[in-house]
Amino acid sequence: MACPPVYHVAVQGVLLPAELMDAIIEVRVEQAIDTPTSFAIQFQDDLCAGRLMRASHEALQPGRVVTVAGDHGGEVTGLVHGPIHSIHQTMAKGGQGSTIEVRGGDRQVDMSRVKRQRAWQGRASDAAFEILSSRYGISPIVENTPVIYGTSGPTLNQASSDFDFLQRIAELSNVSFWLDWECVLGGRSVNVVEYGHFRPSPSRTGGDREREPLGLVLNGRDPRDGTVTRLNIRQEHERPTSTKARTVENAEAVSGDVESTQPALDAGGRGVGSGERNAPMTRVPSPGPYAEVRVRAEAAITRAGWHVRAEGSTTGDRLQGILRPHQITTVAGVDPQHAGHYQVESVVHVITPSEHLMDFVLRRNVLMEI
Repeated sequence: MACPPVYHVAVQGVLLPAELMDAIIEVRVEQAIDTPTSFAIQFQDDLCAGRLMRASHEALQPGRVVTVAGDHGGEVTGLVHGPIHSIHQTMAKGGQGSTIEVRGGDRQVDMSRVKRQRAWQGRASDAAFEILSSRYGISPIVENTPVIYGTSGPTLNQASSDFDFLQRIAELSNVSFWLDWECVLGGRSVNVVEYGHFRPSPSRTGGDREREPLGLVLNGRDPRDGTVTRLNIRQEHERPTSTKARTVENAEAVSGDVESTQPALDAGGRGVGSGERNAPMTRVPSPGPYAEVRVRAEAAITRAGWHVRAEGSTTGDRLQGILRPHQITTVAGVDPQHAGHYQVESVVHVITPSEHLMDFVLRRNVLMEI
C-alpha cells in the first residue's frame, strides 16, 4: 500500500494552520527548465451566511508569499516559493462542494514588473550577480561567462524587465537561468534560502553528479522495479550539428566553425547526426563582436543537441524521492540505446492527501551504441 505523501505549505514563512492543511484538495506545482515555476492550491470551502468561509483568511490573500516543499525520508525539497497572484472561487448550491484556489509563481514574477534601462559593462555573469543579489536578495550561483563588454567594444544593454534581460543574456551566453530553494523547518517556521543560478545546465564539468541520481526503472530485477509504468521516448534526427560564426570586425569578415560545447550525458554513445552524411547546419543572427557571435552559435548548437525526450509518470512513493528540473537521473529497464543518464526537463507535481504524482519530461543528447 502506498504511503501518503509528506509535504509542507507555508505562507510568509509560517506553516499553514491545521484547519487549512486539512482542507487542501490538491497542490499543483509546474516546473520546467528556462520557465518560471507556477503553483495552484485548491481548498475545500463552504458557504456561511452566503459567503465563502475561507475566502477572507489572511493566508489566502493576493501578494502573500507561499512556500511548498516536499518531504521524503526527512529530506525537505523546496518546490516553489513566491507570491499569490490570482484567486479562483467556486460556489456550489447549498455550500457543500465549494472551493477556493490560490495561484501564483516564483519570484521571477517580481522580476518582470519593472522595465529598466542600463548599459552594463563587464561580463553577463557580473550583471546577473548584481541583479540577483542587490535587487532581490537572492543568493547567486554564477559561472563566469566568456564575453567582456564595454572595455573596447559595445556595452551589454538592458531595455527590459530584469527577468527578460536575464533570460536573454543567459541564452546569448550559452547558460541557463533559474531559481531554486533550500527549506529548513523549525517548529512552525520555514526558513527559505533562495538561489539564483546563472550557469550551464547540466554542468559541463560534471558537478551535477556529486550525489547518487534517482533511478527510473521500467523493467528489471532491481528492488526499485516499477518506479515508472510507461515511458514514451522520441528521438529527433533532423537537428543541426554544426554552424559557422560569422561577423564583421574592424571592416574585416571573421568566421569560424562551431560545434556544441555540451559533453554527452553518457560516454561511448553517439550524438545527433553522428555518422550521418548530410546533417543539417543552423544559422544564427550575426551582428556583434566575433566572441559574442561565437557563443550565440554554440548556444544554438547546444540546444539542438538535446534530441532525445522521454515522458512518463511516477509517484514519490514508487520513486522514493522527488524529481526537479535540472537534476540528472538514470533510466533502466528499457531498450539498451535509451538506457543511461538523462536530465529532468520538466515536472508537474500533483499532491493530494493520498499521493504525490509526478509527470515528467527528460532530455538527453546521446544514444548508446547497440
